[in-house]
Amino acid sequence: MDQRKKTNGRQKIEMKKIENEDDRLITFSKRRSGIYKKASELVTLCGAEVGVVIFSPAGKPFSFGHPSVESMANRFLKQNPPQGDNTHSLVEAHRKVRINELNQQYNVLSSQLEFEKEREKVELILRPFLQVMAMDGGHF
Repeated sequence: MDQRKKTNGRQKIEMKKIENEDDRLITFSKRRSGIYKKASELVTLCGAEVGVVIFSPAGKPFSFGHPSVESMANRFLKQNPPQGDNTHSLVEAHRKVRINELNQQYNVLSSQLEFEKEREKVELILRPFLQVMAMDGGHF
């Protein structure tokens, strides 16, 4: 039985306009999703504030923004944040809660690590004594 791949996999494509309309729409959709994913990763990994606006070949707008596209556009244009836009404060509150949770997890793990280190020290001290007891059949 032939076990080779049935697809060509990921290939480099020439950077020119895709003539076939269906292929062009599929490529637009996939690449738009890829850009959103990268933008989301920037937010998650770096705490960046990101705004992306894309217009399809048909002129339909698509956007991704964190904390929001509107607040990012206003910031870019050096305007004040829109009234009632408390997205940033909600994100900040969630971030603080998450940091507290992670700090608690860190403290628990740090305590467990210290306990294990102390246990190893005790074992090193007691090991010769336990070996002598084992040779004597467990008697003093």
